[in-house]
Amino acid sequence: ERIKQLYLAPGPRRTLAAEDLDWGSTIRHRKLSPDMNWVTKRIACGGIVDTDEEMAMLAEQGVTHILNMSELDDTSLAQKHGIESLWNYTDDDFEPKSPEFFDRGVRFAKRVLADKRNKLFVHCAMGINRGPMMTLAVLCSMGWKLKAAQRRIKKFRTCACFPQVYVNSIRRYLQGVRWVERRGTGRPTGTGTTTRCSGWSR
Repeated sequence: ERIKQLYLAPGPRRTLAAEDLDWGSTIRHRKLSPDMNWVTKRIACGGIVDTDEEMAMLAEQGVTHILNMSELDDTSLAQKHGIESLWNYTDDDFEPKSPEFFDRGVRFAKRVLADKRNKLFVHCAMGINRGPMMTLAVLCSMGWKLKAAQRRIKKFRTCACFPQVYVNSIRRYLQGVRWVERRGTGRPTGTGTTTRCSGWSR
């Protein structure tokens, strides 16, 4: 029997048989709402948003900025709805991520969240690995303990996963940040040293 997928948010995906969709043919193959969950009052985590309708829903929920790790550059689509998006793509390859990758995302998030009127949506394609990974880095950069931040994300984004290789990458990034804060200005690198950079935000 043919099976179709309905995408619902928040919560897990629900699989329905084809006949269950007869009540509304217009919803076939459509997401009913953006795949997102609020982790804090101003930070949400989720999956890809790739339609005008979904982007409009984000704007209606107060999202002002997007931090995007997916393959799709949503900068232009977001801009149409008054939302600023940073495309910070990385492959979901279960390989270590560079401190520079986290640095771009964290600096963007800190700039956004410095204005209490702003709300940030962090996402990848499915909202399972890369989106939660960057959300974890952002929370930890704001003072959350790593384990507590993982529990917080998992509580509200139940499908979130934290592959150990990604968690280790975040630990290395945070160690570099602490080194910079102790020693002076610079940017963490994958070797544990820093490169001098006047734009590094402590």
